[in-house]
Amino acid sequence: MSNFTVSPNQAKKFIKKCMKVQEVPLLKSAPGMGKSDLIRSIADELGLLVIDVRLAQIEAVEMNGYPDLAGEYATYKQMDIFPTQKTPIPAGYNGFLIFLDELTQAKKDVQGAAHKLILDRMVGQEKLHDMAFIVAAGNRSQDRAASTGLITSLQSRLIHLTLHVDFENDFFPYALNEGYDPRILSFLNFRTDAFNNFDPLHSGDTYACSRTWFKLHKLIKDEPELGHSWVPIIAGTIGEGAAAEFKTFCGIWQSLPEVASITSNPSGANLPSDSQTKYAMIGMLTTKVTKENLPSFVTYVRRMEPELQLVFVRLVAKGFIEALRVPEFSKLLRDFTEEMRAYS
Repeated sequence: MSNFTVSPNQAKKFIKKCMKVQEVPLLKSAPGMGKSDLIRSIADELGLLVIDVRLAQIEAVEMNGYPDLAGEYATYKQMDIFPTQKTPIPAGYNGFLIFLDELTQAKKDVQGAAHKLILDRMVGQEKLHDMAFIVAAGNRSQDRAASTGLITSLQSRLIHLTLHVDFENDFFPYALNEGYDPRILSFLNFRTDAFNNFDPLHSGDTYACSRTWFKLHKLIKDEPELGHSWVPIIAGTIGEGAAAEFKTFCGIWQSLPEVASITSNPSGANLPSDSQTKYAMIGMLTTKVTKENLPSFVTYVRRMEPELQLVFVRLVAKGFIEALRVPEFSKLLRDFTEEMRAYS
């Protein structure tokens, strides 16, 4: 188990560096944290065609090729999924990214067969294309997610990176930019521990993680109200515990003041009395921020407790890049900075 982790942005930086010098990185994390999406985003940025090889689903012979006895001498005939020097780069691409997914879940003989690909950059008797880059991913052994671990001889041939996704610094800005359902972002702002409640010993059918919150977003984004009939599918997506809390939170969401009432009268608009509803309000506002309404939002939020104002400042600063150009928000940020200096 590694004591050192990398954020998604750090992972991208280090994976690209490994690719540049033709080393093979292995990106590990708990299940459902977006390893595959991150690697595919690197391929998109670099204009590379992704070749997805699920190592847990293949046999060792598929890595090195099948015996070919047709000629005078026996040889190997490699699978056509691997680009060799003879493979033309498809139009619109700059090369290939061979994505060795599920490496830590692969059988030992498959891992052994991967040596030639990873170390020698060869498949059978053929050399990989010069513009073919290899990136691997897999689950951590401590998560009991079908991980068999790595054979010793393969360990030192890889660059090991352990991914950690933080809600506030990593997931929230990304999800806000992607237009995630504001109820989800608001709820997770209130209950950050529900962002990833994966437990290797869990007994439920599923759990809350980056992957399952995205699935829920797709299911509910066009549903203005989530009545009791929605409970089974919510529970079937993020697990029963998170579903119960999220459903209760959505009931609170329905009672929140309209954004229009806050922008028109921020000093007099209704202010929630209990902390859970206030957190819901903060979460809702941070997902609705524009350059035009931010001054009114700041005036409204200044009527709340300092700890809630601080949550608002942190989330808006991370999720809305134009915020620092709004004088009212910059003033609120300075006030907190000066207050923290006074107590340091």
